[in-house]
Amino acid sequence: MSAKKFFIVTLALLFSMLTICPIAHAQNDLKIGVVDVTRCMNESRRGKAFKEELRLKAEEIDKKLSELKSEAQVIAEQAERLQSLQSDEQKAENMRRFQALQEQAVVLQKEKRALSEQQTQKALKALEKVFKQVAEENGFDFILTNGTLWLPYFNEKFDLTDKMIVVFDGEAGE
Repeated sequence: MSAKKFFIVTLALLFSMLTICPIAHAQNDLKIGVVDVTRCMNESRRGKAFKEELRLKAEEIDKKLSELKSEAQVIAEQAERLQSLQSDEQKAENMRRFQALQEQAVVLQKEKRALSEQQTQKALKALEKVFKQVAEENGFDFILTNGTLWLPYFNEKFDLTDKMIVVFDGEAGE
């Protein structure tokens, strides 16, 4: 399930619970917190580690892409220089090599996108455990995210981002 779909379903459940169960909520105070996930990932050691791991892997792929581009450029230059001297068979072989390089580049670009998605999911899964821990330890009924959700206003006293960063970094050894 994509993050956007998850968010929409979560938000729909939240609002339906608030409208369906007004009596239950009238008896108990509803406690809601807000967390800036982007800030958690940018400021926490673990978030920075996830980003660094992605950056290093992406650099490896970029290096391979650069090598492929250089190789393709050499083939194109050779083909241009030797255009009149090459047989049709040699021209066809150069074309096959060039196309193979282009296909490899497409595969590497897809690999890079998939890697980014995997790292993001890995980081969010780790952060999700922290959301649950902070919510349970502090008696929150809901924790909303400010970064993927448009919150035109919220009282700063509900902002749990600093606490989330501390707990997220505290779990680094686990």
